[in-house]
Amino acid sequence: MGIPLSGILMLQFRIVETHEKSMDNAVTTVVTSGLGMLPAPIVAGKLIDGACLLWQRSPCGHHGACWIYDMDLFRFRLHALVGLARFVSVLRELAVSNHVTCTATLMGCRCSDQLRQYPAPASLRFPLTPKTVRRKFKSSLMF
Repeated sequence: MGIPLSGILMLQFRIVETHEKSMDNAVTTVVTSGLGMLPAPIVAGKLIDGACLLWQRSPCGHHGACWIYDMDLFRFRLHALVGLARFVSVLRELAVSNHVTCTATLMGCRCSDQLRQYPAPASLRFPLTPKTVRRKFKSSLMF
């Protein structure tokens, strides 16, 4: 529920310096785990308890387990929470995409300019036409 992991990793690897990538992965894992794992049980408990219609009462007056739930209210709250989380993640994704695009525009370069700046080594350059790819793929499947 959020920005896809591959998008986060691609963004991190493009932004962070090479010698800081392991530290970046560690900090990201700790922050993601802390923000994702700690509040989730609390929010889920409040959501479930909020849909209770009838609580068990002890002789002392304390309430125990829930006996009857309002399933329609529970269903609505659960789907509203998931929908809100999805909406916020899409807004974050759009903000990150806009920021990356604006940064590249301010730097005055486009992706094609960056690729021309760092060409592939001569040993890796070879022509690939659809026919040669198809021929190589077929020959690798034969026994």
